Parts: sequence; structure tokens; C-alpha cells
Amino acid sequence: MLEAREVVDVDIALDEVPEKHYVPEEDCRYFKSKKTGRGPLEDGWKDNAKPIMCSYKLVSVSFDVWALASRVESFVHRIIQDILLLGHRQAFAWIDNWIDMDIEDVRDYEKDMQEKTNHKVGAEI
Repeated sequence: MLEAREVVDVDIALDEVPEKHYVPEEDCRYFKSKKTGRGPLEDGWKDNAKPIMCSYKLVSVSFDVWALASRVESFVHRIIQDILLLGHRQAFAWIDNWIDMDIEDVRDYEKDMQEKTNHKVGAEI
């Protein structure tokens, strides 16, 4: 099973973002944090940046319809890769908003966002 695993490296600075999702303020090639001084990220940034944050995700997709399986699975993997790219770009570009948060601040933020999302989709709990 490990031999079949494909490792995809996502580069938050240099990977192409779909035009409809591009936000200039979140472009890591130009963003510089006011609080930490980190950025902008240039070619080779992963080899030179200190400190560096790394994230690993294991994504398994199984679509059991013979004629469509490989196409649907590839499509889902591409979509997930785009989501991860956008999310991690935002995490870097929004660093000034979260760098001073402690764990209680994070929990409060997550609870607030969950409530707002539930309200938006009509899933009041």
C-alpha cells in the first residue's frame, strides 16, 4: 500500500492558484508580516526559511464505479490539493491575525466560526 502512495508537494508561494480564487493580499510571493517580519516567500524559500511549518495530509479516495473510478478519484485529489493550497496560503498570509492567539483564543474563534457557518447553511444546533 505504501508503494502506491503518491506524495504531492504543495508550494504555497509558487504553485499556481486558480484565477477565481486568487487574492492579491494572500499572494505569499509579495506578503510580508508586520508582526513577525516573515515573507515574502521567494524561490527556494522552503530550503532557507527559519522557522518552517510543515503539514502532512493523507487523502484516500475510492469510487467504485468501474468506468469512472480513476477519473473521479483524480478529480477529487485535484480539488483537495487546491483546497489545501488555498488554506495554507491563507494561514501564512493571515499570520498577523493569529500569531498572538493562545489556545483559548483559538477555541473561541473556532466556536464562533462554527456557529456562523451553521447559521449560514441553516443548520442551527
